[in-house]
Amino acid sequence: MKIPIIGKGKYILITAKYKTGVILNNDGSPYLGDGQDYFLVKENKENAVSFAKSKVLNDDTIEILLYDGNGQFLEVFRPD
Repeated sequence: MKIPIIGKGKYILITAKYKTGVILNNDGSPYLGDGQDYFLVKENKENAVSFAKSKVLNDDTIEILLYDGNGQFLEVFRPD
């Protein structure tokens, strides 16, 4: 899986299973390769962080990985 490069000022969210680390598509199915929708883009960090925290609060089986628009890992949000 490649982390997309989308440019400065935008943020990428990728969902994974918390216990296994399996990357999930946006529909919740396991990511199997290129051509699948496995990431979301948010226009600013505040929106990205808020979205990630809300998702893991409502589903304790996932974690959300946050990257900047240049593909640099920033943070992981977990239910614990």
